[in-house]
Amino acid sequence: MAQIIPDSIASEASAGEKRLYNILSRLPDDFSVWYEPKINGRYPDFIILSPDFGILIIEVKGWYFNSILKANSDYFEIKWRQNNRETNQKQKSPLSQGRDYLFKILDQLKAHPILTHRSGNYQGKLCFPVGVGAVMSNITYKQASESKLDQQILP
Repeated sequence: MAQIIPDSIASEASAGEKRLYNILSRLPDDFSVWYEPKINGRYPDFIILSPDFGILIIEVKGWYFNSILKANSDYFEIKWRQNNRETNQKQKSPLSQGRDYLFKILDQLKAHPILTHRSGNYQGKLCFPVGVGAVMSNITYKQASESKLDQQILP
């Protein structure tokens, strides 16, 4: 079972975050998972560290397929209903949001020479893989692929 920090998820976490928290807690023992760690005053949803796979940042969005009006690799336009009012809001793409977190983390990690290649083509780059992912907890694979949403959001 993965080491997961904190050892329980906040009650105000979204349903999608709670489901993913439970899934990630079942990863093998050599995985570490952080839920909403503070990175330069911001809070990525999950950071996963594995000695074999490196670092993965995951953003979770509970948007429903029918509420997405437009999407691209930078922004989503989302239809919101709140207090019997409907508004459209522009939200940063979850992958773009995750990349922003990743760049902040990379800057901090690269400051430690032990974590970087010392010579060659990758000199100064981290010695392990890094990545970003998004979980759209209320959208099915079929909805994403049939509408080409999965292709629209990739950079």
